[in-house]
Amino acid sequence: MIRNKKVTGTSKSIPMGICIGAVTSLAVTLIGALLTAWLINFEKAGENVIGYSAMIILMLSSILGSYVAQAVVKRQRQIVCAATGTAYYLSLLAISALFFGGQYQGIGATALVIAAGVGVMILMGLKGSTGHDKRIKKYGYG
Repeated sequence: MIRNKKVTGTSKSIPMGICIGAVTSLAVTLIGALLTAWLINFEKAGENVIGYSAMIILMLSSILGSYVAQAVVKRQRQIVCAATGTAYYLSLLAISALFFGGQYQGIGATALVIAAGVGVMILMGLKGSTGHDKRIKKYGYG
């Protein structure tokens, strides 16, 4: 059986994918923070859920940002996911320095939660060896 390997040209460069993933992570963080604030404001949730919701938001943001980045880049999954998590963490540090006067509280826990989310995305992409591919590869020209 012959498999066609034509270049489609739909992937982006690695820096562009990392930027798109970090912006996606920041957008998910903002939406999650707004949702949590709305729930607390209208007394649907108590004030004691702020810490847990922050961890869930950070984990979900790092997972979705890494997923979007690797889907856009379509190669070097581990490097792209790790770089996206690093860019997201550094942007959170920059936002803290800019808006909150550099009051860095809980940056170690934040780094661990983001690293766990990125690790989930990296581990989801690992596949076992499926054996030798017996198909003939046909490369397209153009």
